[in-house]
Amino acid sequence: MDDLSYSHIFYQYHNHLFMTTQTIKLPGELSADVAQKYAQEWYNASPQKLANAFYRVNLDKGELYKVTAFQLSQAETMLLINSPETETLNVTMGMVYNKWVPMLQGQKEDTSQTKSLFENCFVPEVMEETPGLGKNNYTATVDFNVHLISPEFANIYADKWKKLTYGRMAQAFHNALESKRGEVKKRVRFYHFSQEVVKELKAMQPESLTVLMGCGDAESRQHPFGFRPVIKATRKYSSILFDFAQPCPPFCDV
Repeated sequence: MDDLSYSHIFYQYHNHLFMTTQTIKLPGELSADVAQKYAQEWYNASPQKLANAFYRVNLDKGELYKVTAFQLSQAETMLLINSPETETLNVTMGMVYNKWVPMLQGQKEDTSQTKSLFENCFVPEVMEETPGLGKNNYTATVDFNVHLISPEFANIYADKWKKLTYGRMAQAFHNALESKRGEVKKRVRFYHFSQEVVKELKAMQPESLTVLMGCGDAESRQHPFGFRPVIKATRKYSSILFDFAQPCPPFCDV
């Protein structure tokens, strides 16, 4: 990021430092109304706000940094994974105090009977230091899981996110394959991890879930976004990584 952009963001939020890492954490399950509000604020935000939303201030160091990971506590991880409503897992885009947050949401496989599409949402806490990817040494119990990813590939995505410039930040969350003149490019709403991931998590009973920020190429009409969230599940000295989530759109009716 150039110095002008850095200074612009730092001074823009200088009077709101206590709306960064210390207060962005909202304990417990979000109400459906609040979760929907966060999701709507994300979708309605201007591209300029989106670019700024991924930077925070480290209060101890007085430095600006780009977020690279968010982690859900053990208590909330257990609530989310063991909820009878959690059969699949979404990483839903949200905005709180003009800052981006990933809402981890458990849903039924069949959502037609769901009262609200924003129930069972939890907000993980931003991590000021990038965690290690681990060795992926947990022995999977599900026979076939398309979401498994190696630390080597996950590191490629994480490294591309770190190198993503301020000017290209918002682009990673918009459909890169839409090219019609005058067409407003669709913004991603959430990423969907199928029931194979949840079955693995229920078997593992991890102590934490970490959402790692990643970036790759817009591969196809099925995955037209640069942003790629990677989920790391950790239990004691074992860990497992999940990727290849289905983005909405196109994995939805919007």
